[in-house]
Amino acid sequence: MSGPLTVLAIVNPAAGGNPRAIVRTLAEASTVTVRMTRPAAAATVAVVVEQVLADWPDVVVAVGGDGTAGQVAAALAALDELVGQAPALLIAPGGTGNSSYRGLWGQRDWAEVVRTALVPRPAWRAIDLARLEEFDAPVLLGAAAGLLPATLLAAAELPGSGRDLLLRATVAAAAAYDPFPARVIVDDQVLVEDRIVVANIGGMRHRGGDFRLLPHSVLDDGRLDVCVATAAVDLPELFRAAFTGAVDELPGVHYGRGGRIRLQRTDGEPLLVEHDGELMPRTHTGYGLHVLPRALHVLIPDPPPDALPPRPRNEVTDEGLARYGLR
Repeated sequence: MSGPLTVLAIVNPAAGGNPRAIVRTLAEASTVTVRMTRPAAAATVAVVVEQVLADWPDVVVAVGGDGTAGQVAAALAALDELVGQAPALLIAPGGTGNSSYRGLWGQRDWAEVVRTALVPRPAWRAIDLARLEEFDAPVLLGAAAGLLPATLLAAAELPGSGRDLLLRATVAAAAAYDPFPARVIVDDQVLVEDRIVVANIGGMRHRGGDFRLLPHSVLDDGRLDVCVATAAVDLPELFRAAFTGAVDELPGVHYGRGGRIRLQRTDGEPLLVEHDGELMPRTHTGYGLHVLPRALHVLIPDPPPDALPPRPRNEVTDEGLARYGLR
């Protein structure tokens, strides 16, 4: 491959970041075709598949939040199944939490990422996805039940935008939250059966941008990680530990890893679940996820973030903790 890469940018104009600035930076480095997302996730997937089959760019860039990244990843996975290959994905930090971006690029500035990634022979990596079985939906960032989807519901009722809205919604959801009875099964073995505050399943380490709920996850090990916090956990301690990456050290937290994970309410009530920041219809009492090994090609730094040691806890500043009411 020689010369500038051709780039298809899939842009969510309603995302909480700055999509225009992100696209401008892309255009300075490569030839860019821009297509806007559609309101429905399935429509966005169709847009990506149609445009890629028409022009076949070198790279597809998801310009939006974690929901946009998940939709574009789903489209590329569908293309790979359809024709046996797909362009590589580059995730831009165009949303509020940007957990998927951080999972691949850490704290790197977007302009630095573009300079690093959009080169004639870019570094890429095949990473795992998951499949949410009841909806036959590919999952990039992760899927969760409990406090995380409750936060999305709270955010829909509050004014504002960005990280401030996310924080206020988390506080509001936590204050009103009632743990639910459930069982979590990892590869046919019960990990925990208890009243659950949050269960997070997936491959990316971060949720909400700054919280490492899956601190041991590796992007291409062929397994999904699961972190379950029960009613025995102290919520302020849970937030603090997730911020520092030590969540699995808390009493009341159970951590596992496997090829298939099932979360099932034991009271027969419908289970509220989200994946990639998008709420799913409350139609099932439980959900299963299984790993799709090395199902998506992504552009990465060299070395990738999860090849580095975890951030030492003494690098977490008082100012950073205070942003989340942890001081």
